[in-house]
Amino acid sequence: MVNGATRHVETIRLTARTPALVRRGAVLLEDALRTASFPEAGRGRVLVIRRLPVGIIQGHLPPSSVALALERVVRELAASAVHAEEPSAPHQDAVFFHDDAEPPLALARRLVRGEPALAWFWPLAVADFAPARARDEQLRRTLAAALASSAGLGAAARLVETLNQWGGLDVLLGALRRSDGAALLQVSGGAPPTPADVNRRRGDIEAGLGHAALRSTVERWAADWGPADARSVWLAAMALVVERRARLADSGLFERAARLAAGLTPPTETAEASHSARAITQADAARPDAAPATFEDGATGVPLRGSSPGAASPVTSTREEPPERASAPPANPTSPPAGPVDAAARDAGARPRTPTESRRKDDAPSEPTTRPDRLTWPETPMPTKLGGLLFLIPVLERLGFPALLDAAPSLIEAEVPERLFGAIARRLGATGGDATLALFGAPALGAAPRGLEFDLERVLRGLRVAVRRWCLRQGGLGLRALAVRPARIMATRTHLDVLLDIRHADLRARRLGLDLDPGWVPWLGRVVRFHYLYGEG
Repeated sequence: MVNGATRHVETIRLTARTPALVRRGAVLLEDALRTASFPEAGRGRVLVIRRLPVGIIQGHLPPSSVALALERVVRELAASAVHAEEPSAPHQDAVFFHDDAEPPLALARRLVRGEPALAWFWPLAVADFAPARARDEQLRRTLAAALASSAGLGAAARLVETLNQWGGLDVLLGALRRSDGAALLQVSGGAPPTPADVNRRRGDIEAGLGHAALRSTVERWAADWGPADARSVWLAAMALVVERRARLADSGLFERAARLAAGLTPPTETAEASHSARAITQADAARPDAAPATFEDGATGVPLRGSSPGAASPVTSTREEPPERASAPPANPTSPPAGPVDAAARDAGARPRTPTESRRKDDAPSEPTTRPDRLTWPETPMPTKLGGLLFLIPVLERLGFPALLDAAPSLIEAEVPERLFGAIARRLGATGGDATLALFGAPALGAAPRGLEFDLERVLRGLRVAVRRWCLRQGGLGLRALAVRPARIMATRTHLDVLLDIRHADLRARRLGLDLDPGWVPWLGRVVRFHYLYGEG
């Protein structure tokens, strides 16, 4: 399996006259796999190859000769690769996915619809997947694979969103055991609330979920599991993120999710749910297929990255907190942190609030009446005149923008991150057909939401001024010089690849490190990568 960052090889077969020659060939091949420049590295895709014939390895030649041979073979296979969900995919020698979060998503969609997943590429594309396992276990491992992808919690939210559109979310939720809840929260950066904590906050519920279908789903399952069940909290958090991806940057996401789950559950059901929880736990432990949870580190589960605050894994990036945080009162959103963007958030208000509704089914879903398109992004990269606009991500990071959003979540609710990029793009002459504006959707193009407790235009203007001043003072270049450059964009719900022409590279931007890959950006809900190629734009 090949993508821009990693290469995974399942099995290597080498034959030679002596064991020494086999070892020499293995060393050469390993070095070649590390150094070869594969074509998919510049396009954000994941390429899965069935067989890669290396040919004869000459032991006296350097690894670069093997790397060149590998590049040629991979280039030929990549040119003939089809998408993994095409009917002909099982018969091909190479298939591709648009990003590393798509394989578990595509597999889960097959499983909830009761379709077999016997093609050769599924065990290669989804870690620890085995077609012989029971469907519930397969679904749990698929969810674990989504959490282990580069988009982490964002990929899990994308999985929930897609299955909800296809009518198969109840099948996935029905596969989760009670013991899975705490592990799910742990790898997602949250902490399970106690029933006392949830009940104590019932008078101050923040049920800010306007997505009717997901609100109905959270209501049904929270009533079934109980509002204090970690699975209810995790599902509520996913629903909040599906509605607004920038909520991934909110350190109070799981606290808010606990309040939402409690708010959607009638008070009379809380005692019954907590009483039945003990019986459910005992039944779980007695189930013959009960296996160790697949959401945590260890030999029995899908390996996830470390959970330290500085780890590269997006699953555990900005919300690593002590367990007491889950039961602490919410931070005052009207007191943003000190820093260059103070003025932009002075008037930011508190989180908005809303209500509920619905019911349950465990059967395999029928085909949705309005079938969502299998691909929600274009097959080819889309052109933009503002290829450097996302160089502002590290600028905003250095100005303390993530801390500002954390302290004033009302900015997230007003979709300020998307609106800020949209406002800058429009000032730089972008039109509605530009891929950069299309990327951020309606918030970047349209009217401000009603009922805000602060002046949105004033906030955006303050942020824009702070960004422009930083660029001028630190790099000696204005917003236009930084952002306006031809490029192409490939975007999915969790990944964003910007393809730039190496001939248009700006040494001032490079010196400041503005074109280094930002990676996982919680407040955009995407993994962002920049690729310098020749002849782009």
